Amino acid sequence: MTVIPYAQTIRRVQSVLGRDARDPTRKDDVLLMTNEHDIMPRITRRAVAFVTPWFQVLERHVDDDPSPYYVVKPFDYASIIATDLEGRFLLVRQYRPALEAYTIELPSGLIDQGETPEVSARRELVEETGHQAEAMEFLGTVATDLGRIDNQMWCYLASGVRPVAAPAPLGEGIELIRCTPRELAAMIVDSRCNHALNLAALLLGVLKDRVKIPVLS
Repeated sequence: MTVIPYAQTIRRVQSVLGRDARDPTRKDDVLLMTNEHDIMPRITRRAVAFVTPWFQVLERHVDDDPSPYYVVKPFDYASIIATDLEGRFLLVRQYRPALEAYTIELPSGLIDQGETPEVSARRELVEETGHQAEAMEFLGTVATDLGRIDNQMWCYLASGVRPVAAPAPLGEGIELIRCTPRELAAMIVDSRCNHALNLAALLLGVLKDRVKIPVLS
């Protein structure tokens, strides 16, 4: 096995994070790095095992293995980091049946068929917070679950965020929460805000020096 030197890995990560973020069609390839002598397994058979309006369950057979590997394939997600004119983060609180609990999250949602990720991000921001953005800056994509789920989350930073002129009611069961950067840091530390994908989006913003979250002492 060829081991990629640490310094070379860091340079590659930096080159990916520093690419032109205005082009959302370019995928992050940090997670797709392979060693030069890797032997890639072959997907020898594919089938759709189950279909719902929100996701498919796919069968993939690797190297003619008769036992299928099952993959859940939802639509891609869009997640938005947004602050109001006072610099407070806009978060949403909602009930999640999968967890049987209320959660605090970034505004996020599925990218509808035929939508671009940015159009979806703008729509979700309005629907879940009643705010619109002058601009959406693409931060990057992250894989949602490497072991079982085949989709990506597209991460955006909203700027020039203001309430819409004639706001419609927020999505059913959604409560808007505003918090300072320090309050957000505290909610992350004590697991009130513990959505791993949201934390990944925030980390992208911090690493690109576009989001400021204080270190709690």
